[in-house]
Amino acid sequence: MIHANSWKKSINYAYRPKNNKNKPSMRISTVICLKPIPYIVCYMVSAILLFVALPSNAAQIVTPKQTVILVAPNDNDPIQSQWLYGVSAPESPLTVGLGLRIHYNAKALKLLDTQALIGSGVQPFGVPQADLNDWDNDPETDTFLVVAWLDFAGQWPNLNNLPSALFQQLFQVEQGFQQSTRINLTASSTAGDALFSTQSQLVCRKPMVSLQPMENARVFEGESITLTVQLDQALPLACGDMIVDYTLLMDAQQDEQYKVNTINTPNNTQKLIIPAGQQSARLTLQIAENQTVEPDSTMILQLQANAYTQLSEKSPSSQIITLRNNDSAISLQASVLSLSEAQPHPIVVTLKRTGYLGKALDVPFSLGGSATQHQDYIVSQLHGRVSFVAEQAEAQFNLTAIDDTLVEGGEAITLSVLENNAYQLIKPSQITLSLNDNDEVCFDLDGNGQVDALTDGITLARYLLGLRGEVMVLHSLAPENLRRDNATAITAFIETQLPSGCYDIDGNQRNDALTDGILLLRYLSDYQDEALTQHALGKQAKRIDAPTINQYLQQQLAPLN
Repeated sequence: MIHANSWKKSINYAYRPKNNKNKPSMRISTVICLKPIPYIVCYMVSAILLFVALPSNAAQIVTPKQTVILVAPNDNDPIQSQWLYGVSAPESPLTVGLGLRIHYNAKALKLLDTQALIGSGVQPFGVPQADLNDWDNDPETDTFLVVAWLDFAGQWPNLNNLPSALFQQLFQVEQGFQQSTRINLTASSTAGDALFSTQSQLVCRKPMVSLQPMENARVFEGESITLTVQLDQALPLACGDMIVDYTLLMDAQQDEQYKVNTINTPNNTQKLIIPAGQQSARLTLQIAENQTVEPDSTMILQLQANAYTQLSEKSPSSQIITLRNNDSAISLQASVLSLSEAQPHPIVVTLKRTGYLGKALDVPFSLGGSATQHQDYIVSQLHGRVSFVAEQAEAQFNLTAIDDTLVEGGEAITLSVLENNAYQLIKPSQITLSLNDNDEVCFDLDGNGQVDALTDGITLARYLLGLRGEVMVLHSLAPENLRRDNATAITAFIETQLPSGCYDIDGNQRNDALTDGILLLRYLSDYQDEALTQHALGKQAKRIDAPTINQYLQQQLAPLN
């Protein structure tokens, strides 16, 4: 507030704390000017006293909008260096101005333009000049430029909201710029005894990024591969972390077969961080495991330029990686699908392995069906397991029939490869083999596959009565499908079966027409209960009732059913 009377001029300056309208203003200074003193001189003296408008604990603060700027050395686009102005709270933001020196290295940066973003009170810009006094205590900067703002009324910067953009400059990177350079500020003048606070702006050269080449880069599913991503030089710590972008190029089918998980990257994204001050970092790719047999394939890891890095022109920025399948598939086949007691030649069973052959593999199998191992057949692989050595595609074992004297009829052997996480099953993984019995039912005398009362029953009874020759088979041969169609062949067959005791139906160790012969005829004629055995059991018979006789004959005739 200015008061004037007829003999003196009085100029008063007052300070009211920010955001506290209830607190009375504090008078900072009063200048009394006598009439003989020109008013303009008095006013200039008062302006000098304006520099006490900020209390001693206040600070004027100028900081860069970006503390670090990354720039490619061959980039022709200018870089923008913008600075913000503020004051330390809770002091008043209003003052009389500020004078700054902007320091930079003219060998690294060429100044193109300076622009004040707070136009209130801005003064003409100085011209770049040599920093002979090293005002910023930085020997690498060699040039400075003065910019200043001045407000006689003490209302600078005349803004309600701080911090606010103060000024900006455009620089061009000079040829040969290799690493980093700083833009520093010093105060050529502050408001009274106010403190000045600032922070350097660092201009860093964008590093060249590349991959350390790997020969024969191969990885199996379920395993990982590590690549080294490197910069052409390590930047100062202040330049911060370098973020490297990359892509994994894979076709659609491959993306379904191989799932690639990146390790050492934030949130599993396709970015890699090279920590501040370091020149390299490792990128690990984890290939997911599956149980699918697929051919080997490839993927390409490709680095990408971004705001932090540029691709090297001299070193590789991509790597071809071969994805190796490590899954095997097993199938089964046999040389023939039947074996016989009459021909004790083994069947050769082959297990075929496809897919990955580079490791040893054990394949278990099971045997089932109506035939019984060690009783009806034997297997060369006693432990139920076939072993492959590395690079072996086929493995074999044998099944051989046992020629016994039991009448069993046709039986089956079911051979199955068991499931296992080490391989995949493909068809056929199970086969059924037929086992043919060469032992005939002793009661089928004519060999037609049937036992009838009026053919086989009558013929056996006649034989046990002592009849031989054509009379033994008179009117008792089946009409068709005979393997034995005369008395000589049938007599020879009966006599080969007698040692087995199969004709001793009542179990008394004798073959008798009027006991065993009658029991067979009655059984084949569907006699039941007591009618089956009445007057037909021999002395010392062990099978003495219808149920035991029925059970014995059913067992003997079962192979024909």
